[in-house]
Amino acid sequence: MKISLGDKDKNTLQRWLKSRAVGPKQKLRAKIILMTAEGRPTEELMSLLNVSNPTLNLWRKRYLECGITGLVKGKTRTPGIPPLPQDKIQEILTLTMTG
Repeated sequence: MKISLGDKDKNTLQRWLKSRAVGPKQKLRAKIILMTAEGRPTEELMSLLNVSNPTLNLWRKRYLECGITGLVKGKTRTPGIPPLPQDKIQEILTLTMTG
């Protein structure tokens, strides 16, 4: 996959790598994009960054679709089953205790 970085995005990603305010996951995403833009092969990135090919492809695709904002902390997985409302929990407990 080919990624071209503009100076602004490249500088932002490089700043992320040096920042104490940026978490390790976001730094990893920055490394993936920077190293991909350098033209490094997928196998090398997988080895150096200890990530899978699907992980590389996820963040590359996210960057191509959303730019820098796609790499910032946010929804990386689809939400699971929402928690039950308290009244529903109470109803289930009542039925369980009486039935």
